[in-house]
Order: sequence, then C-alpha cells, then structure tokens
Amino acid sequence: MLALGILMMVLAVIYSTWIAILRSKQAADKAALHAQRSRIATLALQDAIEGVQVFQQNQPFYAFVADTSGQFAYLSVASHLPDSFPGSGMFGDQSLRRVTFEVENGTNGYPNLVMRQYPLLLATNAFDTDYPITLANEVTDFLLEFWDARRGEWLAEWTSSNQLPSVVRFLIGVGERGGDPSKPQAVQVQTVALSASPVPVELQGRVVPRLPNRNATNAVPNPNNPGDPNAPPLNPGTGGRTTP
Repeated sequence: MLALGILMMVLAVIYSTWIAILRSKQAADKAALHAQRSRIATLALQDAIEGVQVFQQNQPFYAFVADTSGQFAYLSVASHLPDSFPGSGMFGDQSLRRVTFEVENGTNGYPNLVMRQYPLLLATNAFDTDYPITLANEVTDFLLEFWDARRGEWLAEWTSSNQLPSVVRFLIGVGERGGDPSKPQAVQVQTVALSASPVPVELQGRVVPRLPNRNATNAVPNPNNPGDPNAPPLNPGTGGRTTP
C-alpha cells in the first residue's frame, strides 16, 4: 500500500508537470501567432499608406478617409499597391485599389482587424465582392495619428479627405495578457512618411495635340513633337515644354 501510494504521488507530479508544459506551449504558440499577425498587419498598413494616390479632380474615388472617433480607428485610402501585397493575385495587373482597414467583431466574439480592397478601374460599374482578409485576431488597439507640418504636432484626427498628412503613425495591439485588454501580448508601432501629394485639377487636363498646318510654308517640324510644328521642344527632365 505504501509503495502504491508513492507511485500515485509520482504519477500526479508527472501529470501536473506535463499539463503545465502543455499550457506553457499553448501560451507561447498563441503569443507567437499574435506577434506574426501583428507584423503582417503592420506591413499591409505600411504598404497601403506608402502607395497613397490622390487626384483632386476625382475625389469620390481618391479620398483619404480616416475616422478615429470610435474605440478603434478606421482607414480607407486609394493606393498603388505592390505585387507582394496580400490578395494581389486576385486582381491581376490592377494595382491601383482602394484599401480599407476596419476592426470588426469576429465569429469568435473577439475584435478582428479586417482589410477590404477593390480596384478603382473596373470594366463594369457593379462590384459585389470586396475580398475581406483578416489581418489580426483579438485586436485590443488600433490607433492612428497624423503629423501636421503647419502646426508641428501630432493630430488625433484628420478631417481633410482631399488632403494628405505628411506622416502617419499607427499602433496595433493584439492579444490579451492575462485576460486584461489594456495589456496586449503584441504591440506594433510604425511611422510612415507619405511620398505622394494631391495632384491638382489643372495638371489632370488632357492636352490634345494640334495637327500640322498644311498651308504654312515656313513651318519647321519639331523633332520632339512632330504633330505640332509651332510648339516649343520638350525639355527632358522637366516633365513638360519649356517657355520660349
């Protein structure tokens, strides 16, 4: 009986140790998953912000929309996306797409960071599927800040949809540590500088080349623009004609 009792105690210690190891492994795997998810979400946000495009003549399609009034931020931009961007294989060569980042309640009851995208150039006006992709699960934080160069300070909100901030900073928190939402397991903070600037309306006008004047006797064809003998030559590197 004594030997049996000692054996039971040893088995109990081994079982409890094994259970502790399993729980530790599950916690470590979950933390690693949250860290990986947060990195993927950070890269997607960074690529979308770096490729932002704005044309003032087409504001309904190129508006920069950011809403930070709720618990989680919301961001929707028109961006020229790289081939490595998540979901690019579904759109072929249509790299100019509107991308939306929003926190939604998932099937597990936890908030998830969901990305949706659709191309701006479509063959038809109807588009029923926006291809949602869950970037991160169990999101505790999704915050945005915008650098105002004129004030020289960070702003918690951006209300000018037809203008672009010079720098955007975002924070993503994923996973709860000890069941406390205020202590996320993985936190990613990234500051992204926007290289683009809004294209004004006057630069979007299409220039129709003039036909050569057949009655002109002294018209000398322009080698840089044969269709317009009267136009000054193009100046390489300046993006347009020089003023004569």
